[in-house]
Amino acid sequence: MSQEKPGVLPEEVSEYEGLLCKLPGIVQARFILDEERRPVELHILADRSRNPKQIVRDVQSAMVARFGVEVDHRIISVAQADLPLPASANISRLVCGEVLGRVSRGGRFTARVTLEEGDREFIGEAAGSDLPYNKRMIVAQATIMAVESFLGQRDLFTVTDVESAVIAGQQAILVAIALHDQQHRDLLIGAVCDQGDLNATVVKATLDAVNRRIQVLQI
Repeated sequence: MSQEKPGVLPEEVSEYEGLLCKLPGIVQARFILDEERRPVELHILADRSRNPKQIVRDVQSAMVARFGVEVDHRIISVAQADLPLPASANISRLVCGEVLGRVSRGGRFTARVTLEEGDREFIGEAAGSDLPYNKRMIVAQATIMAVESFLGQRDLFTVTDVESAVIAGQQAILVAIALHDQQHRDLLIGAVCDQGDLNATVVKATLDAVNRRIQVLQI
């Protein structure tokens, strides 16, 4: 962990650990300090809902975003166990609401996507040429616009690709989303079996790609 000051105050350690315990999957976090109060170990207890490497990256991203503190991945250890979700957990999750698409003269397609979180709604719109592949991309882009409206941030995500595929005899939609944060450029993948409404399936696949990362970004 790199910092300008030589040591960490007790209240700072408490704030760090409190933040990390809010991240998805993490139940406990404990920093170990050396004699000069410099963090030399970070022990994480987590459930099995997330990959250990992803937990480490979430820890690094959250510490930089909230405190401007970089944590060396080499000092982080993650122990996982079958743990119940704390009753106090209150993590927002966006769900697909209304999906509207229309074609105007000149072959222009416009998508309007409404996402819901509790009783709140977030709307995104995107437009482009009326070609089958483009229409799927436009719906995914409108979904991302609604996601970023929810987060109150822009230019976090870029729709990289939207494809259809057959798996286990079923048609599915796969969406690839690039996430740009202060440390990484991650590629997030979401997949949902086609449920008869192509546009709604694209929205749900996009949310499948980004929903877990949204939980980190909204903290």
